[in-house]
Amino acid sequence: MRVVPHDVFGLNAIVVPDGFLVPGKSDGGIYIVTMDSKDVTKTTGTHKISAKKDGYFYHMGTWIDLNGDGRKDFITARSNAKAGGGELVWFEHPAGGLTDAVWIEHVVASGPDVGIQVVEVPQYKNEIVVFAAEFFNEKVSFYRVSKTTGALVASRVIDTAILSAYSVTYDDLNNDGIKELMVNNH
Repeated sequence: MRVVPHDVFGLNAIVVPDGFLVPGKSDGGIYIVTMDSKDVTKTTGTHKISAKKDGYFYHMGTWIDLNGDGRKDFITARSNAKAGGGELVWFEHPAGGLTDAVWIEHVVASGPDVGIQVVEVPQYKNEIVVFAAEFFNEKVSFYRVSKTTGALVASRVIDTAILSAYSVTYDDLNNDGIKELMVNNH
């Protein structure tokens, strides 16, 4: 779970991707839990923004506007725990805001199944780059996604020797001003 930026809904909330490593359960979802404005230890509601997809669970994602409407959407990876079963997917934030209605789902690409990191790179105007650790596909990839249509622009496999890639971080790891990619496996 992670705090939802205040500019997404204008209230205190957390996002909870569900279904991963829950014994005996594989059907997950994306939930938004809202909290009392004066006491964040008290919840005021739970809203499921994803439709049910049998056998799939979700991982953490990022809030970013992917269709140019000014509302932040949620992009994440989901998996059915099988090679070839992962998907990079985003959920479109509706004009009505946070209600009990399921958000429109957009599958960007097959592949990502666990950890992703979304970054904005200056040379790719109006796009995001999604670095993906693909655990079940045993590779690391990147995906360029349009910030005006939410569609896949390009993708590329970075590494296939990592085996069971689990998380990915794009950052300046040695403080030399150049960003590197750090990936771990399970």
